[in-house]
Amino acid sequence: MRIVVSLVVISLSAPAVAEPALGLAEPEAPPVRQIQEATPGPLYYRVPSDVSTPLLREGFGVALRSPGAAFALDVFPGRVIRFGRGAKLGAWIEGGYSYSRFHDHLVAFGAGPALDRIGPRAGTYDHDGALSFALVPHAVIGSIDGHFGYGVRTSAVASYSLFGLELAHDYLVVGAQRIHEVRVMLTVGATATEGER
Repeated sequence: MRIVVSLVVISLSAPAVAEPALGLAEPEAPPVRQIQEATPGPLYYRVPSDVSTPLLREGFGVALRSPGAAFALDVFPGRVIRFGRGAKLGAWIEGGYSYSRFHDHLVAFGAGPALDRIGPRAGTYDHDGALSFALVPHAVIGSIDGHFGYGVRTSAVASYSLFGLELAHDYLVVGAQRIHEVRVMLTVGATATEGER
């Protein structure tokens, strides 16, 4: 017991020794990494895909064949399918009804190459101020001058915004008769959009 009391007295009477402060160096933050995106930017992911766009062409014009000319009307729904997102080159696919005052009622279907949305507004997602060009061969079948006939139509279409011009050549077969016809058409609604992009 005496030993315990002695140890307590000695420990209380001994001068307190200050413990050295624990010093730790502040760690350095790693350098900030710069990540460059290989895409057009964040907006690219927020806009709808423009690979496939609806198409509706209503054409009014004149059909020229020997011996005269006649009023002509076309209504062609379809699609423009681009070869990749943001691509200008694609396929113009359409089919519909074609009429002329030569008493022709034809059904036509065609597909061909297209350059879509080129020109001053080429980088935008709408068609205001954009140019489109297409060369579209069609197969046609129906009533020609009141008789069954068939043939081919080759159309060159140029459009600016929603208005366009079509120049087409028809080669029609009606029995033993062969008919060549040229159509000059003003088109409205050459390309439509699935909502504003």
